[in-house]
Amino acid sequence: MSIPSLPETAPFTDEQRGWLNGYLAGLFSGGQLSVARGSSTVQVASNAPAVPTRTVRILFGSQSGNAESIAYALGARLKGARADEGRVWAPEVASMETGKGVDWNETTHLVLVSSTWGDGEMPDNGKAFWSWLSSEAGNALSKSTYSVLGIGDRNYARFCAAGRQLDARMEALGAKRLLPLELLDTDYEQGAKAWCERIAGALGAADSTEPTVDAVKPQGWSKSNPFPAPMLENRRLNSRESEKDTRHIALSLAGSGLTYRAGDALGVWPVNHFELVDSLVIACNAHGSETVSLADGQLISFRAALLTKLDLFRPKKSLLEALFASSPSQGDRRRLRELLAVEGEMERRELLGESDVLDILWDFPTARLEPQTLVDNLRKIIPRLYSISSSPLAHPNEVHLTVGDPSDPQAGPGSLRSGFFVFGLAGTAGASGQCFRATLGAFPSA
Repeated sequence: MSIPSLPETAPFTDEQRGWLNGYLAGLFSGGQLSVARGSSTVQVASNAPAVPTRTVRILFGSQSGNAESIAYALGARLKGARADEGRVWAPEVASMETGKGVDWNETTHLVLVSSTWGDGEMPDNGKAFWSWLSSEAGNALSKSTYSVLGIGDRNYARFCAAGRQLDARMEALGAKRLLPLELLDTDYEQGAKAWCERIAGALGAADSTEPTVDAVKPQGWSKSNPFPAPMLENRRLNSRESEKDTRHIALSLAGSGLTYRAGDALGVWPVNHFELVDSLVIACNAHGSETVSLADGQLISFRAALLTKLDLFRPKKSLLEALFASSPSQGDRRRLRELLAVEGEMERRELLGESDVLDILWDFPTARLEPQTLVDNLRKIIPRLYSISSSPLAHPNEVHLTVGDPSDPQAGPGSLRSGFFVFGLAGTAGASGQCFRATLGAFPSA
């Protein structure tokens, strides 16, 4: 059976006609589209053009899912977009750990998206890829065209170190740069969106009318859709005399379909301490019921935003700038001006690294921030990753963790501000944790 196509006289642009002809080709050929995600592959009915394609490989190194989300968003933006005369882009999105069966010598276009973990380290699922890229085998990418996006935290001295290293290595290999290295802070959303558009423009990709990334992602529990795991056990492991409070936490995975294996980690969305949130509300001379807007446009009460949406332990430089703008005290303004000056960078880094948001507000008590102003100058909260302490063979439908309680009352005044209230460690079984599996993996040695 012949494959139908639109006539040249049809009232469509070249881009629309190319996509529709590709759709018809895929529909009448009964093709399938494979989308690799980590160690799994999702099969979805193909409406991708059955016309010649150009492959762009998009690899992510992601510890908590941010780099992964950006990579898939870029893939969705490029998928089905016209590459050149008669061809369309066919992005292949995968974790850096996924390298088996890849012919790197055939990789003509490569985009790397990576977060930085710990003290300037590669994320776990990017370490083996980095070792491979740093070896002689990495020369396979010397003729490719590449671009790198790094995500980090400017409060750390080695900001975006992983992204910088990947970019420098690709440059040293002699690969052709598509766009300059892009480095984004923790509030990366708008910058990442603009970067995806610049990549599309550099590749000559016309606007794609393909489904969004959610249409081809595997469904199930994830960072953006966490499973509410009931707590089965919360047992203190230290003696009463110990100054430490280490807990054995058991969560039920019954009904979730979640499984895990050695090397996996459990991602958990934390909740900030109620006492800390109350103190911040008072510091802003607010009630907590005020409506505020988050970076994504979501409207939420001020108290709820502080509890579950915002990071209260890693203050930003912009918070100091907001305090400077609102403080009537000449003494506070002089001190803030010194911290914000180029000469005060080291002292500023030390202050922001050793203080939480409440500490900063207390340091400059004459400044009164409106709830929305405070929200605008805080980072998004991110999930915490914990090594799993159990075996699914010994504890089916359960996952066990060993967690230190940061709110040890013996730590003295202010101790409730020393960490996240992740599982309600002072509570009892019956609470729940919003969790998802974060898989770690390996890259082939050759």
